[in-house]
Amino acid sequence: MLNCIYCDKPKFTLGKGSKEHAILSSLGGRKLSQNICCVDCNNRLGKSIDDGLSNNLSPISTQLNIKTGRNKKAPTQINAVKLGDESYNLLPTGEMLRSGVQKEFNKSEGVTSFRIIANNKEQALKVLEGQLKAKGKSLNDVKDGIITEVSQYGAQISHTFSFTENDLRSIAKMALTMLATKISPERLRDKAFVNVVNYINGNDEYADDIVFSDTNTEFPSEHKLSDINHRIFIYASQEENLCIALVELYGGFKFSVLLSREWCGPNLACCYVIDPITTEKLDYDICFNTNLNFILANRACHQEKAIQQLKPLFDFITESDFITESDLKREEAKIISANLEKFNLVSLDSNCSEEVLKAIVTDLTQMYLKRPSSTRSKLV
Repeated sequence: MLNCIYCDKPKFTLGKGSKEHAILSSLGGRKLSQNICCVDCNNRLGKSIDDGLSNNLSPISTQLNIKTGRNKKAPTQINAVKLGDESYNLLPTGEMLRSGVQKEFNKSEGVTSFRIIANNKEQALKVLEGQLKAKGKSLNDVKDGIITEVSQYGAQISHTFSFTENDLRSIAKMALTMLATKISPERLRDKAFVNVVNYINGNDEYADDIVFSDTNTEFPSEHKLSDINHRIFIYASQEENLCIALVELYGGFKFSVLLSREWCGPNLACCYVIDPITTEKLDYDICFNTNLNFILANRACHQEKAIQQLKPLFDFITESDFITESDLKREEAKIISANLEKFNLVSLDSNCSEEVLKAIVTDLTQMYLKRPSSTRSKLV
């Protein structure tokens, strides 16, 4: 039977404890241990420290459209996108949607006029039909109506990444979980890890010594899958009596974690790497060629280096420009459908006139060149 390392009270059978992820499941992590803690402590620490880190990094999770370790979608970012004077929600698919539908109905001299702004034609018509039905009317009762479909570009997303002490506790917990997959449950419960366990639990006595946002330490250039992968390196030195972890999130956020100054086990060097998009992973022992005392003596964070280290991540995101292949196909289909409706055609084939084909090519060109455009059609 094993005791929980975070509360020391509940007992559980080997391999039957709560599931702890080496990289948070919400960030796409898959590797886990069930030899660490009880369900109550997992839930407690999940709410108090893990949720904050997950929320802090969630804009990246959404833009990369990752699936969590529990196969859930990344969260929708509410009012995260700015386009002109308006805000839009950002979906994991890359779609931008309004938070709500704008409705304006005015009655004058027995005539009701309306204006509806929605995400698409179908949504606007559904809202209009609902409003008409409530008044005992239908679309057939509309005397005059115009549908305007607008395409705009230049959307912007901004977010400030700032890591709180509880975020750093979560990173320490991930590092300790990774170590738990490499050492015996008995060694994990050794006094050598008391300080880091207390820190994860909220004790700040050694807060200045355990986790650093670290731009000084050189992470291995090998053992890499992509520019946006998560990586954890564990190093333990019998000679130096030290155990340290290097944690890298989304390829650019880098941290060094002091797990123990009283390591008495054998030398250890290993890594775990996962691409949160493809879920491809690496998990193996590596060569030990690192001076741990040097890392502890020189770790620090410099803003210019931090920005430089994040550049590959943001280049990866901006290269896609938030437009996926499915987005392009959806926009292409809308353009073709709108032109077929405009020219009273059922399908696009070799019998279509030059005028139809030219109109479609013009609209597709505007889309690819990201020129704002609008198309108008009659409602009735």
